[in-house]
Amino acid sequence: MNQKNVQIVCTVGPTSLNQRVLRCLEVRNVALVRLNMSHIDIDRLPIYLETLKQFSIPIAIDTEGSQIRTGLVQNGPLNFHLNDVVRIHSSEIVCDQKNLYLTPLTVTHLIHPGDLIAIDFNSVQLRVEDDSMLDRLGYIEARVIIEGKVGSRKGVHCSQKNSSLPPFSEKDLQAFELAKQAGVEHFTLSFMNNERDILQFRELLPHAVAYAKIETAAGVKNVENILPHVDGILIDRGDLSREIPIEKISLAQKYLIETANQAGKTALVASNLLETMATELKPTRAEVNDIVNTVLDGVGGFVLTSETAVGRYPVETVNMLQSLIRQGQLALSHSLAKSSFVSRAVDLSFLADKNYMLHPEICSGLPQPHGGELVDRLVGDQPETAGLPVINVGVEALVDLGQIGIGTFSPLTGFMTEKDFQSVLDSMHLTDGTPWPLPIILAVDGATKQQLSPGTSALIASAHNGKIYGSIAVEDVYPFCKNDYARKVYGTTDPGHPGVQRLERAGDYLVGGAIELYHRPQSRVSRLHLTPRQVREVFSALGWAKVVGIHTRSVAHRAHEYLMLQAMEKCGCDGLLIHPVSGKKKSGDFQSKVIVDSYEMLLEKHLPINRVVLGVFSTYSRYAGPREAVFTALCRKNYGCSHFIVGWDHDGYKDLYHPLAAQEIFSRFEDLGIEPVFFGEVGYSQRLQSYLERTPSITEELKQIRGPHSKNMLQQKKLPPAWFMRPEISQMIINTMERGESVFVP
Repeated sequence: MNQKNVQIVCTVGPTSLNQRVLRCLEVRNVALVRLNMSHIDIDRLPIYLETLKQFSIPIAIDTEGSQIRTGLVQNGPLNFHLNDVVRIHSSEIVCDQKNLYLTPLTVTHLIHPGDLIAIDFNSVQLRVEDDSMLDRLGYIEARVIIEGKVGSRKGVHCSQKNSSLPPFSEKDLQAFELAKQAGVEHFTLSFMNNERDILQFRELLPHAVAYAKIETAAGVKNVENILPHVDGILIDRGDLSREIPIEKISLAQKYLIETANQAGKTALVASNLLETMATELKPTRAEVNDIVNTVLDGVGGFVLTSETAVGRYPVETVNMLQSLIRQGQLALSHSLAKSSFVSRAVDLSFLADKNYMLHPEICSGLPQPHGGELVDRLVGDQPETAGLPVINVGVEALVDLGQIGIGTFSPLTGFMTEKDFQSVLDSMHLTDGTPWPLPIILAVDGATKQQLSPGTSALIASAHNGKIYGSIAVEDVYPFCKNDYARKVYGTTDPGHPGVQRLERAGDYLVGGAIELYHRPQSRVSRLHLTPRQVREVFSALGWAKVVGIHTRSVAHRAHEYLMLQAMEKCGCDGLLIHPVSGKKKSGDFQSKVIVDSYEMLLEKHLPINRVVLGVFSTYSRYAGPREAVFTALCRKNYGCSHFIVGWDHDGYKDLYHPLAAQEIFSRFEDLGIEPVFFGEVGYSQRLQSYLERTPSITEELKQIRGPHSKNMLQQKKLPPAWFMRPEISQMIINTMERGESVFVP
């Protein structure tokens, strides 16, 4: 067996840029000393190069690349608290608890409302809410959704915006010139996403020894195209774990090492190698195990970072790393890798074939999306669509288009074809057997039908303003039997039923086919329109595996609090997703903004910190009773919820459905992949001053807590009792009315 020489690269910094340490590294045959441009002022680079050139160790320049970082925090880390609003400026300012800037400064122009900003490996997470002040006042606004501390020059990940930046910063380009003058030949190139990035470097320094740092999902995806243009890759496990779930980093590392070895290139590994030794003389057993197993995987070298740049024991760390490398090499030299207890015979091809690393839902601790994969039909900018017929639709169809596009209705990729439509009506399953209780349909009139035929495409536009939101690849166009739909979905053909009324206004034909989404419909609460993938990202950042979701159409009252807290407790859930409906409502319903304001007040003062995520579900009430209960549960499964609250008379309409019908329907499905949490009617005991579920065994007199009761009082600007609704929420609603703002749907 050929014995590979495993190299050691040491990052130098304040504790190692001195004669004694550098001499020790030299005699220990360290392969490279690395200068990290993310932490070095360009004016200081010539001084560092002059110091290092006194020794025989080759120097490597590590570019800062397209990394987004926090600005300079002058007075130590800043504490950011849940729900704080933070301004992110496009110029250098003095950072404090309300103001930050990011570098490069141009990044603020790439960030838009709804984007998530993760700082320092999710130590703090922000959600962007408003960019309207950027051009005029030079900042955008974001809200803290995971609280913590923010320090200087901390790495930032922003919803794939990093890959939109140039591969090399202005400082990198200056460093290249200084490196050429100093005769530096080695470079580690940060955030290389594709071969174009490498070729841009080769135009500047064609003969340099270059290692592409693989630290983005794009870099992993394109690694086979990158390898022919470099001398090796550097797997930065730290930054890579911003884009690939940390639990997948181990197999991602194995795959990348094997891919590099098969291409005849060197694979280096960095991040969290012997981090304990930055402050202690001995590593942990987990660190020891990591190093030895990485040697057995065929690594070409290790890159020490903080351990030798700022750690207390840089030389001792190198000694330990060399010893651990020898342990792995000993096993390899005796061919133990082929024995029964040390094996390298794992087939890693499935990692690339199944996009294991690039799809965070695969092997996630959260429930799998319904149907196994989270649908993503959001294509962004509208492609060339001249000459296509246009389907003008109302608000409901636009909302459904948006939810299909972002994956809320997974596994649906479009509006239902006739076979799926009929199967769902008759059996509450798609034709492939997947449980699905409600048809998702696109209705058109006879004139529009004449413009459509299978195998063609059509645009989907708002009937209100003509704006195009997406397109559909037409698979079939078929008659819409509205009475059959009403009987099976609503259980009634009563013309007074809101769903039946909606059917009467709809066209007489249905169009089925996959869609593409260009833009999501906006509303006054769009800042909380998080996608299923974004919500799953937040859950993962918080370390949650079991999450209970609640669906609500009303402002927060005390029964809601009881249901949420009791569900978390009895199901052992890590957290709660509060997910009120924000779409079209019927006359007399609360406006979406008032509902959101009430839950934000609850979140700020009365719910456990860092155990609740608030978003909005951009949909509309279909008044489909039991079927709608299952539908709303499956949607929350796609958002990552493991449990879903189903209360008394859930999604009911007058007395059409039995109060427990929405709970009983779940028994008709074997395994939905989300667990319903059933509650009876919740009332308040004046004597016990507590909230109880009304059951046959409860003899206590309970006061009812129902939305219509509070609605009537609030319309008269009277405060409901404190046991019914938090006084501050009631007062907020009355204050809103007194300001002349709309509280109820006209």
